[in-house]
Amino acid sequence: MKIALFDFDETLIQENSLNFLFKHFLGNRPLAIQLLPLLFKTSTYQQGIKVSIKTYLYKKSLHGKKREQLFDAGLALFDKVTPIIEVVDIMKNLNDAGIEIWIVTASPESYIAGIVEKLGWPVKRVIGTSIVEQNGLLTGEIESECQEQEKVVRLNSVFSGNDERYDITQAFGNLPVDIPMLKMADKSFYVLNEVVKPFNVE
Repeated sequence: MKIALFDFDETLIQENSLNFLFKHFLGNRPLAIQLLPLLFKTSTYQQGIKVSIKTYLYKKSLHGKKREQLFDAGLALFDKVTPIIEVVDIMKNLNDAGIEIWIVTASPESYIAGIVEKLGWPVKRVIGTSIVEQNGLLTGEIESECQEQEKVVRLNSVFSGNDERYDITQAFGNLPVDIPMLKMADKSFYVLNEVVKPFNVE
């Protein structure tokens, strides 16, 4: 089976879709104000500010929610994102040529699946960050963040669990975080300022 891989945030769309998800569940109060408690925790600086912020927002926004609510959030927020037309056109042309389209994203899987369904894109599979679930409810803790090398791990897990042979014909992402995924494809491209450029594997 021939497949083409696409990152989502800043590849198929201009924005980071996580911001819309967090605001959807946390309300309109500025995220910067909600993050103030982190400044007084030593763990914030031990594990890195960026990781601490993301971990905090995931827990605060998704704890106690159902997985279906993530999908519904995608359905509700699809009109917030701004598709990058050149990349979307490439995706549709590849689909028309009989190549299966997969999205591999660092955003939550169910959330992106909801956005994609509402946009009507010809995506066969979404592989994304998974959130820990207990007794039917999300804990808000990240099980595995699907970014950088983890994208390769997740893809190889799908491939090894299936008897079908997969041929990654093309891959699209942004630099430098998607380099591991881009190296998996026969032809690779990165998106910069909404323009698609060839990625030369060294």
